[in-house]
Amino acid sequence: MYNFSARSPIYQHLSNTLEGLWTIRAFQSEDKFVRYFDTFQDRHTAAAYMYLAINRWFAMRLDILSLVLVAILAFGSVLVKPRKYLCMKGTFNF
Repeated sequence: MYNFSARSPIYQHLSNTLEGLWTIRAFQSEDKFVRYFDTFQDRHTAAAYMYLAINRWFAMRLDILSLVLVAILAFGSVLVKPRKYLCMKGTFNF
């Protein structure tokens, strides 16, 4: 089974909070642990958003690069004059 507490501080905090829930309630520290959880959640969400934004930026740049490459090849193939020695005329006559 995969251990989520080793993956992220938010999972570790949630796991520890659930294990010590009776103690937290006994000392009336719920607000403190909610603030900790909010801090961890904010950091986790910021990192996840940055990952998605960078991934989207990179994908957009790759799409633009592919578009430019295909456009150059398409216009280049139309504009190049056909040469006699490059022609494969009669090659596939069966």
